[in-house]
Amino acid sequence: MSSIDLTIDRLLPSKLSENVFNQQFTFVGIDFGTSTTVVSVATMSPETKKIDTEVLWIPQKAADGTEIKSGILPSVIACVDKNILVGSGAADLKFNLKRNRDVWYSFKMELGADLGATFSESVLNTGDEWNILNAKDATRVFFKYLKLKIDAIVEKKGWSKKIQYAISIPASFEANQRKDLIDCLFENGMQINSQSLIDEPNAAFISYVWESTQNKKPVQIPDYNSNILVFDFGAGTCDISILEVGAVKNEIYSKNLSISKFEKLGGDDVDRMIAFEILMPQLFKQNKVSLKDFRSKVINKEILPKLLKSAEILKIQVCKGVSILSYNYTLPEEAESDLLIDLDVEIEIPVGDKTLKLKKPSITYYQFNELMKKFTSEDGFRFTPEVNGQDDFISIFKPIESALEKANLETADIDNVLLIGGSSKNPYIQFALKKYFEKSDLLVPSDTQIQVSRGAAIHSLVLNGLKKNIIKPITSEPILVITKDEIPKVLIPASSEIPTEIAHFDDLYIENENQSQLELPICIGSSNKLLFNVKITPDNGVFNKGDRVNISVEISADKILYIKASVGNQQVIVTPVNPFSNKELTTEERMILEAEKRYNDQIASLKGGESENALKKLYDVYCEKESEFKAAETLEEINEKFPWNKDYNQIGLHYNAAGQDELAIKFYEKAYEYDPKPYSAFNLGVSLKYVDEERYVECMEEVLKMDGNYAHALFELGRYKKYHNEPEEGKIMIEKSFEIWKERYQSGNLQKNEYSWLISCASEMGKHSFANEVANAKPNRQIEKGYNAANLASNINDIN
Repeated sequence: MSSIDLTIDRLLPSKLSENVFNQQFTFVGIDFGTSTTVVSVATMSPETKKIDTEVLWIPQKAADGTEIKSGILPSVIACVDKNILVGSGAADLKFNLKRNRDVWYSFKMELGADLGATFSESVLNTGDEWNILNAKDATRVFFKYLKLKIDAIVEKKGWSKKIQYAISIPASFEANQRKDLIDCLFENGMQINSQSLIDEPNAAFISYVWESTQNKKPVQIPDYNSNILVFDFGAGTCDISILEVGAVKNEIYSKNLSISKFEKLGGDDVDRMIAFEILMPQLFKQNKVSLKDFRSKVINKEILPKLLKSAEILKIQVCKGVSILSYNYTLPEEAESDLLIDLDVEIEIPVGDKTLKLKKPSITYYQFNELMKKFTSEDGFRFTPEVNGQDDFISIFKPIESALEKANLETADIDNVLLIGGSSKNPYIQFALKKYFEKSDLLVPSDTQIQVSRGAAIHSLVLNGLKKNIIKPITSEPILVITKDEIPKVLIPASSEIPTEIAHFDDLYIENENQSQLELPICIGSSNKLLFNVKITPDNGVFNKGDRVNISVEISADKILYIKASVGNQQVIVTPVNPFSNKELTTEERMILEAEKRYNDQIASLKGGESENALKKLYDVYCEKESEFKAAETLEEINEKFPWNKDYNQIGLHYNAAGQDELAIKFYEKAYEYDPKPYSAFNLGVSLKYVDEERYVECMEEVLKMDGNYAHALFELGRYKKYHNEPEEGKIMIEKSFEIWKERYQSGNLQKNEYSWLISCASEMGKHSFANEVANAKPNRQIEKGYNAANLASNINDIN
């Protein structure tokens, strides 16, 4: 079988434009990474017509104020004594300052989510150009600094001040995330071509082809075609792109076949899991406390950030030790040994009025190996941390399988796997990939961190100078509209080449006579990821049954989605607003996030101050949407910050509903001690039923001393007596509780939470038909969907 050399020259246009040779532009590529950013410049020699690249060394200040230069700029901002640091110095202070108050990092991964002023405690709540109240603000400030440094270098080197930028982004970034980034670039005067955003895996592929050409070791591709899977594993993303590379009349072509679904997964998640699974237990053991002693907000904002630096260092040390002993992507025996790595440091974490201390944080090779098995599991691993508010941990094979499925390929169809990103150097990751793609060749560049910026610079040169896009981008997920019976209709399929042609649909109709509004819920990926709901209201008050609905949809070159919808003369043109999250959400989850956005904005308006009213409004939404754990923690926070609130019993009820039994008992105890009423004694007793039987009985008896007609205690104690040598007395108590609840039910005064009690009581007495009657009458909670199903359009095939 013959093969062809894959060289950078063969990816360029056969006839080169002369415009690139007169040096009227400087072609810059920026790899804006979650943890670090790299900037490169690409040039073409007029004589040899060969492309060359150079990484720019960006000036930045260390924490002590010393100016240094480096080809890597940490994507971190800090504010110390009203001085703003960007890069190395900020990164050095990353774990000493408080995240999102006076240090900001990993903000790239929060682009596109509209949650208002999420950094409500920010010291840069200034209202000027350096204002940072959310991820988009932080990105804007970061690029403001970066542009100043790039301009200075370009001027010093005597290059053209007419800069053509190309910015690399995760291939799975969606329209809302791309739009936020484009806005930040424009606000800083960084004008970009409509196709200047390049998917990171594609940029890495271009760079690798360039590098292998330079080294005279080009990739060999068969003369039919070759499938290359680019595995880009950075600090915050695991981005997969599958490319088809082939030859037509000895000219090379390349095209995207698929890209993975967006998932929050990166090397930072390995650090996070080490902190959760290894270091936090060590911290709690040394300080004789437990996870349940802290609210999730304290864990997430005060404890966890202080452990991440040590977690990262331990990860790096284990990986280095294993890499030295590894050969041909295999793991040595030592990778599963009990060899201990510890750090000679003491971590101090102020929490409230105490300081937690962790001496010599440590991990064994065996522990790290077991932890990495979760990230490299092939069985669809997804793990939700015990702490509320944390993203799930997932396996690297989630996005890999997503890309393979969209491309309709098997693992055996992949000829090469190209590894990109700092986290891809992890030997456990390389071992898992080699095992999974056993028939594929792993391609590992000499420097995985500069590949993307170099590829972006080459893309800028080829796109802007030679007027060619080496690899045209594609959509990651399908665009859908929800129609009658809540059936999703595909408007733009996944893996569609961008920019898309305008797609027209005229096969939707109004089904209902005199319908007063049409709703077209537009989703991405699935019906659980609602981008926006297009609403059309007729001028004359109603639509007629059978009125035709027209939809036009397109995705522009910079992956922005545009929708036009009409019924008769009524027309709506929309660009999607940012959703509240970059992951799939139920409608109720969206409504909770909307409430959190309002809370964030209100706190930001108070310059990070506290507001009892704002917290109570947020708590009310959690209650309404039955988000029990968040309701419990928020009410607990209200009680602490505004001590005239003493809702201990209600906090206990929320924790009980959330399945947090120990916390429920803790607050029921407080409630009974503070205000010994029948309900507080009852709740305490029931929570102790399977923990302390004697005290359970005492509490029920105490309730009935205070109120002999307390139906819940009658039923609980009656059932206890019935099965503990006092059956007749027990039956009398159960019958009494039944009559109390039955009277409330028949008079329409039975509380919502009492239906289950009455059903249990009737069943205990053998009144099964009555129990069924009550069960059928029990009010059901209505699930909100973000749209009115009665206002949806119907497909023509569904209309009789």
